[in-house]
Amino acid sequence: MPLRPDQIERLQRKFSGLLVSESCSVIDCTFGVNVALSDNDNIYMSILGDYSYVAPDSSVCWADIGKFCSIGPRTFVGMANHPARTFVSSHPLFYLNVPERHLTWSDKNYFDGAARTRLGHDVWIGGNVSIKSGVTIGNGAIIGAGAVVTHDVPDYAVVAGVPARKIRDRFTPAQIAFLQRFQWWNRDLAWLQAHFKKFHDIDAFMQEFSQGDRS
Repeated sequence: MPLRPDQIERLQRKFSGLLVSESCSVIDCTFGVNVALSDNDNIYMSILGDYSYVAPDSSVCWADIGKFCSIGPRTFVGMANHPARTFVSSHPLFYLNVPERHLTWSDKNYFDGAARTRLGHDVWIGGNVSIKSGVTIGNGAIIGAGAVVTHDVPDYAVVAGVPARKIRDRFTPAQIAFLQRFQWWNRDLAWLQAHFKKFHDIDAFMQEFSQGDRS
């Protein structure tokens, strides 16, 4: 259900800098600082890290999302699985006990279709992407528009397609190792603002900060 004004006020008191549209639905979530949610987003039982945002008409369910993530429009993160082997039917009536749906034949849950989905830091997801529940996407990865992600994505990989396949790495192995070690996403706001221009060029960034990973 869309958020009421009093619910928005309560969320914004609890989570610093949260931007959220009245047309959003938010249930049992935790947000870092300056997270932004857009029109018609559905965010359920998830964690979003500092400065991450979700573009309009997207759903995020059962997901742990890192800092500085960019989630494009009409994207689905954490799509529930259905059994595709052994079970005669893939319909939840036969294997899930969900009383709030008012109709269930199962005495307990026989299939876990809602494993946690995990996104690292600085992940960019293009529009119209679907990510299967239980998938882990590494730091710095890019998911091309329209992709269907069914398997884990390595750190700093660029993937696209249906199903998503690795196209290339964003950086060289040495650059990736440096970024993983340096973890710029854990720096404070003053440091990030002071050095933002260095983020425009990976070579300049490494030259500036690689000597003993100095600050």
